[in-house]
Amino acid sequence: LSLCLDPTLAFFLYEQSITFAMMFSSMTLLPIWLADEPYNMSEDMVGIAFLAIGSGTLIGAIHGGMLSDYSTAQPHLMHCPEGRLYYTQLMIPLVILGGMGFAYSLQHGASLGWVLTSQFALGYGQSAIMSGVMAYLTAAKPSTAAAASAVLMFLCFSSAAACTAVGATATAKVELSGFFWILSGILLVDFVGALRRIFHALAVGRPEQEEETNADGPNKTSPSKKLPLLEGDLRRPLL
Repeated sequence: LSLCLDPTLAFFLYEQSITFAMMFSSMTLLPIWLADEPYNMSEDMVGIAFLAIGSGTLIGAIHGGMLSDYSTAQPHLMHCPEGRLYYTQLMIPLVILGGMGFAYSLQHGASLGWVLTSQFALGYGQSAIMSGVMAYLTAAKPSTAAAASAVLMFLCFSSAAACTAVGATATAKVELSGFFWILSGILLVDFVGALRRIFHALAVGRPEQEEETNADGPNKTSPSKKLPLLEGDLRRPLL
């Protein structure tokens, strides 16, 4: 519970759980809509349709990890763990667009290509974000990284279960697009808080890094890197 309320983690934990819930909701709702008019797809064809989101999550996981590692090589991002999230956060708008595109395409009976392309974007963005968040948890909380990862997965599947339970009823009340509008709105609010957290950490961390660099000086050896002198070494006068 303490990790869920930790201000350094909360925004990113909830952000990931919402994006996962959006992706999972699209996976549970897709076969229901594809089996009905105007698609009338068989079970085999519906199964093949899941290749879109499956390939999106696979590519997104790889690319998200690459972006997170790339961030650590940037001088303006490497001085704090939040720097690992700098580029993967750009996937949040892609998740929102993918989710809304998926909902509107199905609701209005658009081409199956639009439906699957939107779902690909949703899966790609969600998986890329998860790679960044997992890397951040390891860097920010090395002593409790396993517990933080467990909390993240618990929140993801709890949110997915809740959205699955209310998804059918919600889509009947506010339509499919309205359901995804609600999820996108919650995600957008959390996204703003996450960005503020990242930029605050970068602004605070950079002056501290500069102060340490200036205090040490370019030619000074850090005390932690000085080798201890053995007793008698360099202290005994040369004969």
